[in-house]
Amino acid sequence: MTHSHRIFILILLLAIAYLPTLQTIPNGSSQLMMIDVGETQIVLNTWGTLHPTGYPLYVMVGNALVSLLRAGGIDAATAPALVSMFWGFLALIVIYSLLAHLSQQPNLALAVTLLFGLTRFVWVHQVVAEIYSMALLLIALLYWIAFWPHLRHRITLLAFVGGVGLAHHRGIMFMVLPLVVTVWNEIWPMVKRKPWLMIGWLLAGLVGFLPYLYLPLRANATWAYGDPGTWYGFKHQFLGSEASYLGGWPESFEQFRANWERFTRLLVDEVSLVGFVVGAGGLSYGLVQTRYRRVVATVGASAILAYVFSTLLYYDILATLVLMITLALALGWVLAAQVILKRYSESYGRISLGIAFILAATFLYTHNIRWIHDKTHDETGLETIAIAEQVPPHSTLMLAWGPRHFAVGFAKDVEKNLPLMQLVDHNADIQTALRDGKILVTPSFTFYNQSLSWWQARIGQRVYLRAIGPYLVQIDIEPAYISTELPTPTEDLEVMPIDANIQCQGGFISLYVQWLALEKPTRNLSVFVHVLDGRGQLIGQADQASPIYGWRPMTDWEKQEVVQDVYPLPTQGEAVRFGLYEQVGAGQFVNYYTSTISTQCP
Repeated sequence: MTHSHRIFILILLLAIAYLPTLQTIPNGSSQLMMIDVGETQIVLNTWGTLHPTGYPLYVMVGNALVSLLRAGGIDAATAPALVSMFWGFLALIVIYSLLAHLSQQPNLALAVTLLFGLTRFVWVHQVVAEIYSMALLLIALLYWIAFWPHLRHRITLLAFVGGVGLAHHRGIMFMVLPLVVTVWNEIWPMVKRKPWLMIGWLLAGLVGFLPYLYLPLRANATWAYGDPGTWYGFKHQFLGSEASYLGGWPESFEQFRANWERFTRLLVDEVSLVGFVVGAGGLSYGLVQTRYRRVVATVGASAILAYVFSTLLYYDILATLVLMITLALALGWVLAAQVILKRYSESYGRISLGIAFILAATFLYTHNIRWIHDKTHDETGLETIAIAEQVPPHSTLMLAWGPRHFAVGFAKDVEKNLPLMQLVDHNADIQTALRDGKILVTPSFTFYNQSLSWWQARIGQRVYLRAIGPYLVQIDIEPAYISTELPTPTEDLEVMPIDANIQCQGGFISLYVQWLALEKPTRNLSVFVHVLDGRGQLIGQADQASPIYGWRPMTDWEKQEVVQDVYPLPTQGEAVRFGLYEQVGAGQFVNYYTSTISTQCP
């Protein structure tokens, strides 16, 4: 079997594993590894700019590839994930090639590359729109250039690819010193003869940063992060200043221990405890073997530097560093397998390794597929888009920066489905928007993080909430008062319903109710909403502890204020019974203004 056949098998088997988990919808997951995916989906479709450090080469090439894929009929949400898979497969091919050369065991190299491809950080970044499969390719290329025999212009290539790598992700800096040390025997004789070569290598490295010119050129793009058109904004992007709070010496031993345990547990979870121990043992074995010492020292030193930085000086997870460490462990797996092949008979060694490979592949596959599938098929983004579709025309929708914001941004700026709505994040000038008379709305879940007091602080005055659609709240600076004569209440209560109807909108079936405060309420009542079948039996409910999805207790209402509320129904049913209630004792409730309205949705 040739190398080409093995590479085909590698791609085929991993494609079979990857494709069921490929992300084909706007991202909705807020898990740490997924949190920026929605932004990347947008940027790779709009020639925009990403969050710091900008990743301009990735963005430019990614946009070109997405354009080609979309011209071939691939949809806008899937195309960016396929770009990641493209970079990832190139990386795995380079890794297989290098491992096959180092071990002189191509079948063993194929098996280990397959296992590496099934680890969580490799797999997930193959199937979502993220920058890390390209980072893995650059890491693999640097090692390939460093260790491939009789390679012409090795130092120039290392300088160039190293510059591209550093420009792409600063985490590649942990490879620089080990790589310089490993090729020093080639560098020093050349420098002694031609010192000016140092300038050429420096320039070759700086070429990798030229794509940063893209940022100011696209400062006015539909989706541009920050203000890269100014020097301050460009410097902020280039340096990644906003992440500086994540680094620094630990303030206490307990803080260091917690960070060390978290990162080490992540690595063990990535490859299993057995995989971690076997990989570390294989690397230790390689250090005492003349044939492997140089490779192991370089790859191992890069991994150790990445590990020390991640546990001692940084308090977030940098996927590039995780990939650097797991790639070193994969090399250790190859070396550990070499020990088995040397110490035991050929048949026994191969059978043992075959069983170990099957067990390891089964573990990694079953350990990761459901976890990754759940993240890439999280429909929270689609659900948020459905909420945004109910926003009145010419309104401003505030969604905090993050996955839900990106999902609606994708619908608006990529799919062009929300042309009459303005989308802003939590950093926007909300006060000016309200002062200019714009309708300001936000989903009900926003108040978990941006509370009512947050809104009042940002706007500088009291605000009033009213529901205008399923899970959609309008922010007003003036209450709505009744414009007709006060109705006569039928119960001794300060609040009463004055209108109610069922509406069917975009897949939602909702009860709309207008409540009137006859006097300023002195007690908080709750709302019951019961869905009934044809026999009058309860089949679902949408009760709320307080109106406006629990965020507007009645004691906050003004006299003669009208508060509109919306209650999305869990199922259609034949009728809806609703009203107000309060608890008067243990297990005792009193209902007020009980009404029943039929549902007539198609």
